[in-house]
Amino acid sequence: MRSRRLACLLLGMWLAGSLFAVMDYLGSKHTADDLAAYHAGAATLRLKSLTPVDAREVLRYGVMEDARARMDGWSWCEVVLGGAFFLFLLFGTGEGMSPLVIALFMLSIAIGQAFLLNPGIISLGRQVDFLIPGTDPGDRGKLGVLEMCMVGMEALKWVVGLFLAFQLIRQKRRSVSGGSWDQLNVIDKANYGHINR
Repeated sequence: MRSRRLACLLLGMWLAGSLFAVMDYLGSKHTADDLAAYHAGAATLRLKSLTPVDAREVLRYGVMEDARARMDGWSWCEVVLGGAFFLFLLFGTGEGMSPLVIALFMLSIAIGQAFLLNPGIISLGRQVDFLIPGTDPGDRGKLGVLEMCMVGMEALKWVVGLFLAFQLIRQKRRSVSGGSWDQLNVIDKANYGHINR
């Protein structure tokens, strides 16, 4: 029973970190715009040498570069956490094949994001940051598609992860209410005198 609780805790940490990472990355775009609009007095003096559009792009680049670094760092942490979760389910619990397949599916999504999707978002995002708005809508459109793929993959991981959590919790309740406890205590019953002592 404790191993299932620990498995649910690891799964919850994985899903919470995943949700936080996506919200952080997508929220950074608004943070960059807010920072460009409401910067402090000392920053205003330094940014006066730039045009408002250039100042906004420089501030946006700094914020987005930081968000991309956090997203990339989380993607590798997610691969490690997902691998640890899968290995824990495999060796630390007595779960059947279904939870293992689901955990392996979630891990494969995380690996695909870390190796394929996130590097594309990072490189294309760096190219788009200093484009003049309206000059090259193709790259901005590609970045938008990649970001929507990221959101879709995270949503898929969440749905699958919640299904796995439900399955782990449901199995726990079934095993406690079933007849396995009676099988464990069969030796302690007084009417089984045929056991050699």
